[in-house]
Amino acid sequence: MKAEGGIRTLPIESLSEYIHFVETDCREPYVLFRGQRKDTDLLPKIARAGLAEGDLLKHERKMFEDFKRFSLPYIMGPHPESDWEWLTLAEHHGLPTRLLDWTKNPLAALWFTVEKHEEEPGGEPPEGIVWVLKSREEDFVNISEEKNPFAVARTMVYEPSHITRRITAQAAAFTVHRYIEGSSFIPLNRNKDFKSRIVKLVVPAGRFEELRGQLDRCGINAATLFADLDDLCKYISWKNTQPEKRIPPV
Repeated sequence: MKAEGGIRTLPIESLSEYIHFVETDCREPYVLFRGQRKDTDLLPKIARAGLAEGDLLKHERKMFEDFKRFSLPYIMGPHPESDWEWLTLAEHHGLPTRLLDWTKNPLAALWFTVEKHEEEPGGEPPEGIVWVLKSREEDFVNISEEKNPFAVARTMVYEPSHITRRITAQAAAFTVHRYIEGSSFIPLNRNKDFKSRIVKLVVPAGRFEELRGQLDRCGINAATLFADLDDLCKYISWKNTQPEKRIPPV
């Protein structure tokens, strides 16, 4: 075990090691997990989207309002009933928002880490990361009091309503990040309120394929986590391809 910037960092090379960590080190009631294919700061997509810094909030609201207006013909089932639900739907479909995806399912987080290698031109693929956040009850948003997700007084944890099958399948949760006026969003791994409760698990790129197979045997794969026909077909194709020729089912 080592520490990077005050954050505990541990290597993980097998599913058994990972489960042992979860069983022995994640006994708190509100533990969240986030899988990443490479080591980057815990920033929401809106902070990584390359938008003009001075106009970041203006772009954020414009994109959000455009999504609410133009998405209506594509929404199957009930429409979102609050800005929190609209923001959840937008985030899950790829719009840059101030929400950062997490899951309550540690196996799902590991799958998102190893689902495929990050492209690195001319070099070896990077190590994957599973971030572990030991949140507390007081971290959670009470949406009956915090009605405006764009005006949270501090970075918080948001547990969404299950408005899509994917949210249910992925046991989704989010951190909703406060924007500091005249500055930007602070990475969660540098946020003084959270970083002492974060653990960073490092997964070697060479272990991705074996871990995908181990997770599949536990029922964790593209078909179960995305819960749609496109990913079911990708999963079936992956299962029936020779191991040495497999492309990750994403």
